[in-house]
Amino acid sequence: MYHDSFGDNEIEIGDALNASFKKNFQHITPVNALGTFRILKDFNREADARELVDLYVAGRDEGKAFFDLDQNHFIEGEIDPYFRAKFDEKHDELSEVLDFKNTLLSVGDSWNSERLAFLADAPIEKYYETFKGS
Repeated sequence: MYHDSFGDNEIEIGDALNASFKKNFQHITPVNALGTFRILKDFNREADARELVDLYVAGRDEGKAFFDLDQNHFIEGEIDPYFRAKFDEKHDELSEVLDFKNTLLSVGDSWNSERLAFLADAPIEKYYETFKGS
């Protein structure tokens, strides 16, 4: 149902989603980007869906964790291979420079396997310096 109509308006819906996404992609979460991608594919608009994920990944200036779909626990169902590949490529090209003290303090709010590995690999002396200096 689009604009209070029960008519067959799949084309209008697809066009509106496409235009709205392009205009607002900076404010769209990965979960909602995937949802839009799925809807466009369901409407047999594969080219539009791919164009949107390309725009999204290229245009979002976010940290490495943002593009880690495996750490996004709000995503349900299977992730399209093209969508995943684009996110994985962006994730892999970004490098996260971690500061020991800030990383240690941040794991109380959010953490991922990379941060935990970074902290696990730190020598005991680093912990000692950090706790004594705090």
